[in-house]
Amino acid sequence: QSFIQGTVYEGAKPVNGKTVVMSFALDGPIADRRESGGDADGFYSIIVNPFGAAPGQTRFVWIVENGQRVSDAGQINFNAIRNPDDPKACQRGVIDFQLWEQARRSF
Repeated sequence: QSFIQGTVYEGAKPVNGKTVVMSFALDGPIADRRESGGDADGFYSIIVNPFGAAPGQTRFVWIVENGQRVSDAGQINFNAIRNPDDPKACQRGVIDFQLWEQARRSF
């Protein structure tokens, strides 16, 4: 598998129940979504390719609340993640999130 995973934080504390979304474009249509904390404190994991590497593919992830983006967007370019011994090997991108202070006050 190729996937993106990470942890959502509020300050130094992992946060459960936040919706992390993935898209093919920055602020583009949502291709998949996961809730943080389903597997561990604040942790999320989104599958990009269930059958191996994702060469040439780029994905963007961010957090949404009430239809609004409440985090910076992270970008993973899977060409930058290579195993020189096996180009078909699985790939893992890691993006952690820190919730915006303003978003916490406005919701």
